[in-house]
Amino acid sequence: IPHDTEAAWQLGGTSWVYVVEDAGRAGNALLTLMVDDLDEHVRQLAERGLRTGTVERVEGKYAKASITDPEGNLISFGENLGDDA
Repeated sequence: IPHDTEAAWQLGGTSWVYVVEDAGRAGNALLTLMVDDLDEHVRQLAERGLRTGTVERVEGKYAKASITDPEGNLISFGENLGDDA
């Protein structure tokens, strides 16, 4: 439990489910998927016509890019850049 409004479950290995409370998005969803190579994943999305926002990087911790679907759901893709990656 990272914060009062967040929860994370490790499904196995490097597989996690991360849930955030966001009252302003009631009825919509926020989803984060962790990938092994974020730059490659963003490139593949672009080939399919799907553009993410700017890749946010916190060196030694993570990289993250997000996209919003037509229904307003926020889908983020992250890569662990930490020492234990």
